[in-house]
This record gives sequence, structure tokens and C-alpha cells, in this order.
Amino acid sequence: MKNIILVVTTLAFIGCNQAQPTPKEKPQEIKKVQVVKKTYPSWIDNPNINGEDGVVGVIKLMKNKKKQEYIATRLAIALYQEQKRVSVNTTVKTGEVVAAGNVVKSTSSQTTTQTSSHFQVEQLVKKAEYSDKENYYVWMVVKK
Repeated sequence: MKNIILVVTTLAFIGCNQAQPTPKEKPQEIKKVQVVKKTYPSWIDNPNINGEDGVVGVIKLMKNKKKQEYIATRLAIALYQEQKRVSVNTTVKTGEVVAAGNVVKSTSSQTTTQTSSHFQVEQLVKKAEYSDKENYYVWMVVKK
């Protein structure tokens, strides 16, 4: 009899300590994705609008606004030159003749060459500018 009571007590004890089945998890809700409307000018993504060849110079915002505009403009020009495969190379040669520890003759020469895949002389003009919280953009197009 003691053995039966011991077995029943043990089984009851084991049954109480078993983990309860977890409730079924709710399926994850599908979150709606909000489409963000772009709030910047379209020429930033596509500087070639209405048949105009253009480029965009981009620079981080600076305290000196004139310097910021100058650098962005220069970056746009460099980008345009790269697109048109305009290459400007400058070579500087210097030489000195030293006799008895003194410079007797000093020479210097500079050679600049420009090569281009096109023969038209084109001028870029500033068309628009835009700033957001981080960057300054300048749009330049070829003057026709």
C-alpha cells in the first residue's frame, strides 16, 4: 500500500512540475510601409533635363557659404570634364646647377596640355542650387 501511495504521489508531483504548453503565438502583424515623397529637386537625380547637358556638384555644408559654393561649382566642372573626357595635364620641371656649395644656375619650365574627345568650346553656367540639412548642391548646365 505504501508503494502505491508513493507511486501515485511521485506521478502527481512529476505531473505538476511539467512545463505548461505555451499559448499559440499571435501571427506578426504586417506593418504598413509609408512611402516617403521626395522633397528635393528632380535635377539632383537627373541633371540632364529638357535636352540640357548638366552636372551636379555636391559638398557638405560649410560655415563659409562663398567657399562652399565655389567648391561645389569646381566639383561640378570637374565632373563634367570627366564625363566629356577632357584631360588637363601639367608638368613642371626644375633644375639647379651647384658649384662649390652655391647655386650657380636654376631652371624651371612648365608644360600644360589639354586633350579632349570633343572639339566644341562649352561653358557651364549655374542653373540652380539647393541645400538640405547635410549637403549643398549646385546644378550647372552647358550654355547653348
